Amino acid sequence: MKEEEVMHLLSHYRHDLLNDIQLIHGYASMGNLDKIKEKVKNVIDHFNQERLLTNLNCPHFMIWVLTFHTKYNQFKLTYQVEMGMSSLTSSDLSIYTTSEEMMDLLHKHISKDRIYNGELLIGEEEGMPFLTYTFQGPIYKIMDLKAHLLKISFIKEVDLNEESCKITIAL
Repeated sequence: MKEEEVMHLLSHYRHDLLNDIQLIHGYASMGNLDKIKEKVKNVIDHFNQERLLTNLNCPHFMIWVLTFHTKYNQFKLTYQVEMGMSSLTSSDLSIYTTSEEMMDLLHKHISKDRIYNGELLIGEEEGMPFLTYTFQGPIYKIMDLKAHLLKISFIKEVDLNEESCKITIAL
């Protein structure tokens, strides 16, 4: 990662953190203790998930996830890493390139005036790691998209309809 990219990442990271702190400050000035507790819990949960993501030891993929919203501005992505996940260092580049190729294809089949909410689940099933991406919003030319997605290495399952998609990467 180049110095400019690191600076860009840190700038966005700082911006998001300051937004959270400003919300907490606003709730405090209004005396809204319940909202403060809720927001602090959400921030703690976010950083715990980020710690689990970091512990996967996948630097390329981790940076891709953390900068996702800057590259794919029509998509919002939350993620959850299951507890007890082992290191995926040897799969880092495969996960990164597969995820990026998948998103580049998906981006060609969406409405340009919509925001798509997505979730990424990173887990293990029978000792085998998987990533499942789920996005909500209109998808176009779904049969064409499905055919192209299934040609990508490591993509094992694609469930598409006109309003959502679920794509699973298995390693």
